[in-house]
Amino acid sequence: RSSVMEFLQAHQAVIALAILGMMFVFFMWERFSPEVVATLGAGAFLALGILDTNTVLSVFANPAPITIGAMFVLSGALVRTGALD
Repeated sequence: RSSVMEFLQAHQAVIALAILGMMFVFFMWERFSPEVVATLGAGAFLALGILDTNTVLSVFANPAPITIGAMFVLSGALVRTGALD
């Protein structure tokens, strides 16, 4: 078990870039919704110990991600109701 942790710590940058690359491919592929891809990516970072819980939760203390999320909700509502047409 400790050898796995040592491997993860020694190769954190490569693993993080691989996860980001896979997320980029899934965003471009558009088979899964962006919310699912982003949540799974954040979960992978958290599960592998690349990010700790406090860092992940501190994102919600910043109003910028919440504003961007609200913009996604509003734009989705505008598209679904046909208001943009």
